[in-house]
Amino acid sequence: ARCPVALVLTKCDRLVHEDHLLPIIERWMKVFPFDAVLPTSASSGRGLEAVADYLVEKLPEGPTLYDPDQLSFSEM
Repeated sequence: ARCPVALVLTKCDRLVHEDHLLPIIERWMKVFPFDAVLPTSASSGRGLEAVADYLVEKLPEGPTLYDPDQLSFSEM
């Protein structure tokens, strides 16, 4: 099975018109069959929660690597 791949488009706040986004997405979808398209803008925060939700949903849960009470790897 293939790993899920998302297209994360950044700086979407810089588009003059939001309707310019669809042709960009269509062009990229011809290049690769992305599982998700996530338009984002770090400066406004738009779409960042969707990226985080996608990652949480798709990444497998791994083993616990340290004690939950441990706050740091460094000695205090």
